[in-house]
Amino acid sequence: MIKERKVLVTGSSDGIGRSITLSLLKSGAKVIGLARDHSKFNPEMKNYIKYKTDFSNEEILLNTIAKIIKEHKDLDCLVSNAGFGKFGTLETFSSKEINDFIFTNLTSHMILTNKILPHLKKIKKGNIIFIGSESALKGGKNGSLYSAAKFGLRGFSQSIREESCSKKYSCKFN
Repeated sequence: MIKERKVLVTGSSDGIGRSITLSLLKSGAKVIGLARDHSKFNPEMKNYIKYKTDFSNEEILLNTIAKIIKEHKDLDCLVSNAGFGKFGTLETFSSKEINDFIFTNLTSHMILTNKILPHLKKIKKGNIIFIGSESALKGGKNGSLYSAAKFGLRGFSQSIREESCSKKYSCKFN
């Protein structure tokens, strides 16, 4: 039952993350919202707990995750959604832009999962949901960075599912 869930939603203040957060709140779930800027979406609801973080900064991200796990022992779901699109031909991007893009759109999801998964295994329940894209299935013109990140996220999520669904940790798929 969704009313009994505490869900961490990344990128909760805008776009898909905002829509997911609103839907979860309307269904009665408690939502921990992670975003850079909560001024875009800041519902004054007792079931919405906001944390400001920057998915492009590893140190800030790690500190925020540690704080959330410590303060919310009943956290039992992650909706890993944060990211942004950047489109153009590959040669238009600097190496720093490429690194920053891949960190925010792929590596940060891996780091977040690395920290949340042991907690979910410890409490012996939970879900991790990665928000993907059709770009994880087929690359497109001017989408090299975006497709690379989404292909990577898709492969990562498939591997995590295989690693986590064993005799010790059963999984149910819908």
